[in-house]
Amino acid sequence: MKPLALASIQVEDPFWAPRQQALVETTIPLLFERLEEAGNLENFRLAAARKTKGYRGPIYMDSDLYKAVEAAALTLQWHPEAPWRAALEDTIALIEQAQWEDGYINTWYSVHREQERYSNLRDAHELYCMGHLIEAALAHAAVDAESRLMAVARRTVAHLVDRFLIENRPGYPGHPEIELALLAYAEATGDDAALDLARTFLERRGSHFFAREHGTADEEYDGTYWLDRVPIRQLENLEGHAVRAMYLMSAVTDLARLTNDATWAECAIRLWDRVIATRQYITGGFGSTARNEGFTQD
Repeated sequence: MKPLALASIQVEDPFWAPRQQALVETTIPLLFERLEEAGNLENFRLAAARKTKGYRGPIYMDSDLYKAVEAAALTLQWHPEAPWRAALEDTIALIEQAQWEDGYINTWYSVHREQERYSNLRDAHELYCMGHLIEAALAHAAVDAESRLMAVARRTVAHLVDRFLIENRPGYPGHPEIELALLAYAEATGDDAALDLARTFLERRGSHFFAREHGTADEEYDGTYWLDRVPIRQLENLEGHAVRAMYLMSAVTDLARLTNDATWAECAIRLWDRVIATRQYITGGFGSTARNEGFTQD
């Protein structure tokens, strides 16, 4: 089972077609304006110039830029002559310049703490941001066979494989996303190492690495928020942060599909059945509290 390519779909109905046109004419151009206003683009300029101050916004700002790039690239599959294509290419050039020679890319760490990479996997969103970079690159490669963004992603994946698979650096992301991105990359490119790394991150989860990373005694550690209380396949229902849970289970589902691993398939189906029966709103939403954007009780 594979998703349909967007280029193979034509939207002509009177409800959605105008909205698609609004995306091309208004939404995407506005995204680039907002990225400038909020500081996302400037953060990449700072990182590209190897500056050490001036970063604006929260630690995960890179991800918003990558999501905008992905949206623009996906839209190009329908409208290849979009007037903002040059702005997209300029943004990709900036991303390219901000990447380090070893494939690492993160503007917050580049500007603030380049020597402290991967020192806070639980909270720093490095792997989360890189996951959105990879997804943006896959979308762009669909409209540009010589995609420079895909070249950036290829170097990033190689860097992650070196650090976390070959060198066996411990840990996994506090916010899932890199897992599903690596699986999508593996499916698109045939890169088995990317698939192995995604599986490794999923299998490590629940080992209480974040307790050790932050100096918390294991008996005092509660990993529920990060879905790190028990290994994924031992979960009885989804718990913790609802957004993290959905990213995580998307990756679990893709891993089961790509590997035909019955244990992951059983896990995905069981947790899906359980969560939609007990923890989903009639609107389709998940998570019942604003306190942690997460689940509480059935």
